Amino acid sequence: MHQNSYRILIVDNAKAIARRVELLFAEHRETITTITLADSYAQAVQLLQHQAYQLVLLDIHLKDKSGMNLLQHIKLHYPETIVIMFTNNATPEYRNACLQLGANAFLDKTTDFEILPKVVMQSLLEVYG
Repeated sequence: MHQNSYRILIVDNAKAIARRVELLFAEHRETITTITLADSYAQAVQLLQHQAYQLVLLDIHLKDKSGMNLLQHIKLHYPETIVIMFTNNATPEYRNACLQLGANAFLDKTTDFEILPKVVMQSLLEVYG
């Protein structure tokens, strides 16, 4: 196993998108050892209580609460966790609000899909070495 192994939580109510994102990381399986999918705020909070994740990939719109609420929860309870917002709602207002709440990055699903693995790996290396 690679010296640094990372766990990622993908929180997105669109399961097809979450699975597509999961496939993007197939070539990084030496370093990303666990990818867990959650489709709601409640499920993500439960998973976070039982497992440490180095990075959360988070959509704004979840089926039970806003991803922005989850961002606040993560930054309050797990401040060392990297949070990358990955959404179709990439308006300047959402971007600014999420960055102010502590998001490490803010990406648009419609234009940034292909750069996602690079941004994730770069963020992990910057924070965890």
